[in-house]
Amino acid sequence: MKNKLAIIDYGIGGFDLFKMIKRDFPNYPLFYFSDSGYIPYGKLKEDELKNRIFSVFNFLKSKDITHVAVACHAASTVSQGYEGLEIINMIDSTIDSINNHNFSSIGIIGGGRTINSKIYKNAVKDSTREVFQRNAQQLSIIIEDGSYDKLTLERTLKQVLNPIQNVDVLLLACTHYPAIKKEISMLMKQNCTLIDPMEDVYIKLKINVLDSNYSEKDQIYTSGNISTMKIACQNAFDVNLNNIIPVKIN
Repeated sequence: MKNKLAIIDYGIGGFDLFKMIKRDFPNYPLFYFSDSGYIPYGKLKEDELKNRIFSVFNFLKSKDITHVAVACHAASTVSQGYEGLEIINMIDSTIDSINNHNFSSIGIIGGGRTINSKIYKNAVKDSTREVFQRNAQQLSIIIEDGSYDKLTLERTLKQVLNPIQNVDVLLLACTHYPAIKKEISMLMKQNCTLIDPMEDVYIKLKINVLDSNYSEKDQIYTSGNISTMKIACQNAFDVNLNNIIPVKIN
């Protein structure tokens, strides 16, 4: 039986990983699930979020999925313990990404749940390093909406980044942020390194899951608004989506 990979996210952030895979494995069939029609994951209590993610896993399992890349930091915090699927979450890859870099100061930007958990702040092992966190939930909302203007994005970025613009490295602890890497880099000091943990996720999938001798159609599902998803994916990741399938999960 061949591996069958699904990417899940609350919204479109997982299309960063989608593009990486399609670049090197253009014929590999991907199953993408966006849960943007549900309550934002960052607003759910831990047990509520876990129940929802496990319901999504049940849906994927019914589609004969074998591996799931959880392309969402919030969802990754509750994705452990599900049986019957191989789960690849953002947490381990992000911690690996952090500790593979040399730095004396690090900035971490992410959604409210990720920042409040301090999971990545606590992963900075060397106590001599300075760690600065910033809640950048509004950036995720702007990118997910897809209809933002440059002035709104620039204003929000400055609010988030100005207090930490002189750090050595900046961790993008939300899968939406790679869509605006260029804009982020322009506001950081010249030699600041941006860490995109999705690159480490892709390497793991490339080694352990992906197969070039596999050719079927992609399947794109969403619990949310199809038109908004199409616009947001085009604007953020330059991905043109067709045949998005609406789905409701109990």
